[in-house]
Amino acid sequence: MEKLGRDGLTVAANQPYVIDRAEDYTIPIHGEDRGLPALLIEIRQDLIADEAGAEAWAARLAGVVG
Repeated sequence: MEKLGRDGLTVAANQPYVIDRAEDYTIPIHGEDRGLPALLIEIRQDLIADEAGAEAWAARLAGVVG
């Protein structure tokens, strides 16, 4: 989150959502239940609507996730 925030992006943990077993699957089941690090990233659809936007976000995330 800190690295993405440096790019001037609005970044927040679990905002406006809360991960809840009753409502979610990926993080609780695939991550937490298996003891694996898990991450959910939400990107506005208009920012990845074309190839250039998708590639820009792929490059941005590749630099901070991992």
